[in-house]
Formats: sequence, structure tokens, C-alpha cells
Amino acid sequence: MQLRKERNLTQNQAANCVGIKRSTYACIEKGLRNPSLQTAAKIADFFDIPIEKLVQ
Repeated sequence: MQLRKERNLTQNQAANCVGIKRSTYACIEKGLRNPSLQTAAKIADFFDIPIEKLVQ
């Protein structure tokens, strides 16, 4: 969530850029759902961070 907010993005905007539904993105962000490896890679690529930072 911090990365998204630092870039002044809504959940909907971030989800669209990654190619997933907003509700799915919200659950991932809240820790209610784990992203697939493919989705995690897309999120990491979008935010230009190593995928390992997503699982900390």
C-alpha cells in the first residue's frame, strides 16, 4: 500500500496497470490473499522493486 500511495495511485489504477481486478488487488494489499507468482512478478515490475520485497 505504501508504494501505491507514494505514487498517488488508487487501488483501481494500480490493479488496472497490473491487469487484475481491484477487489483482488485490495485483498492482496490487505494480506487477505496471496498473489500468484505471475501476479507478484507483475506487481514488482510495475513498482520497479525486487519481487522479494513483496513477500516481506
